[in-house]
Amino acid sequence: MAEKEFSIKTERLILRPLERNDLDTAYEYAIILGEKHIGAVSVYLDESRQEGELGWLISKMHQGNGYGTEKAKAVLAWAINELKVKKVMAYCDYRNEPSFHVMHKIGLYLERDDDTRRYKGSDIDIPELMYSLTVE
Repeated sequence: MAEKEFSIKTERLILRPLERNDLDTAYEYAIILGEKHIGAVSVYLDESRQEGELGWLISKMHQGNGYGTEKAKAVLAWAINELKVKKVMAYCDYRNEPSFHVMHKIGLYLERDDDTRRYKGSDIDIPELMYSLTVE
C-alpha cells in the first residue's frame, strides 16, 4: 500500500518528509525553499501523544528572513489542530537569541530558565530556556 503524501504549505515554504532523492542535500537541512533544502522542523510527541517538543533549524545563509518563524508556526498549528496536542514545548541555549524570539513570535511563553544542557563535545553545562504553550 502506498503511503499518503504529506506536506504542510506556508506562503513561502513546503514542509514535507525527506525522500530518497534528498540524501545529497539532507546533510545541509530538510526544509524546502523552491527545490533547495534550507532547514528542518519537527515535533516529537510523548507516549501519551498529549505533549510535543517543537524544534527547528535553518541554514546560516537563510537566517533572518522569517523562515524559522514561518515553519515553526505552521508545524505548531498542525500539532494543535491535527494531532490535538495539549502542550507544546521548545528549548534553546540561552545564548540563541533568534530561537527564543521565534518562540515568542509563535505564541510560546518562557516556562523555565533554570535548566542546563551539556552539548556533545563540551565539558561544561550551558543554561537552557524552556518555552511552552498549553492548549485549553
